[in-house]
Amino acid sequence: GLYCYDISAVPKQMPFYTFVSTLNFIKDKKSNTNSESSLALENLAPNSTRKEITLPFSSNEIYAIPSASDYYDITEMQYAYYLEGKEDNYGIWNKIPVINYNNLHEGHYILHVKSRNVIGQEGREVSVAFRILPPWFRTIWAYLLYVLLTGTLIWLIVILNSKRLMEQNIRLEKIITERTKT
Repeated sequence: GLYCYDISAVPKQMPFYTFVSTLNFIKDKKSNTNSESSLALENLAPNSTRKEITLPFSSNEIYAIPSASDYYDITEMQYAYYLEGKEDNYGIWNKIPVINYNNLHEGHYILHVKSRNVIGQEGREVSVAFRILPPWFRTIWAYLLYVLLTGTLIWLIVILNSKRLMEQNIRLEKIITERTKT
């Protein structure tokens, strides 16, 4: 057979997907638990539906390894990512497939990851939503306790000061009555 190849024809590019192979939420090194990873997720795909993950404040470090379903040249695959809630846009394309954020403040975050193959075609984005709860001393209950303790302290100071002033007033009245008798 004879084959005819048209150079001007654009080859049909099949879409490919970006995945997060591994996503670890790492506990703080200062916490008293022996296990280092509080939650590990694997093979997160772009179209999968998941609820927002809720984590304690001690798990405020994330470590992710992205991958893609394109195999033109896997060693030349590039990744770009950003953490919504901390950054606004994607960073530079990078061949090192490791994502690490540490010391995250409490709040809502969404990790966005996309890939690009050797011919410049971008894979579909994958995103993972998670929420880091505040530490116990920054919860609404702690703030209510702070207000209650502050109010009690002010009330106690006022009561003690009133008692001191009343005792001082009685003492001064005694002095005045002694001096006016003679």
